[in-house]
Amino acid sequence: MKAELIGALLAVVSQTAIAQDDWGPKPDQALAEKLATDAMQSILKDPYSAHYRWDEIVGTSASKKGEGQPCKGWVLIGWVNAKNSYGGYNGEQEYRFLIQNDRIACAFTDERNGRYEHTVRVL
Repeated sequence: MKAELIGALLAVVSQTAIAQDDWGPKPDQALAEKLATDAMQSILKDPYSAHYRWDEIVGTSASKKGEGQPCKGWVLIGWVNAKNSYGGYNGEQEYRFLIQNDRIACAFTDERNGRYEHTVRVL
């Protein structure tokens, strides 16, 4: 029993160390939200109209960005509702931001039937 507990503890510590080596330490929630908001401001038609809603950082993920390059990071999921070219709100759109070493590595939005497509790239 004691050996199993020690083994489980070492596995958790090892996974945390690996994640920190690859992606840096888990970012502060407020900093992650600011980074994501700043990234969105650069692509929205009316960035000042945007309303944001955020989940807690949920852990780490790896995905593909353009040309099959890997994109890894801590995952922040958020919803953005902003005005379109006609002045109306589009409704909330879900985005997933992957954060490495306190920077947005890439971001995705669910635009095609549950398949996340690359939308924002800030390196």
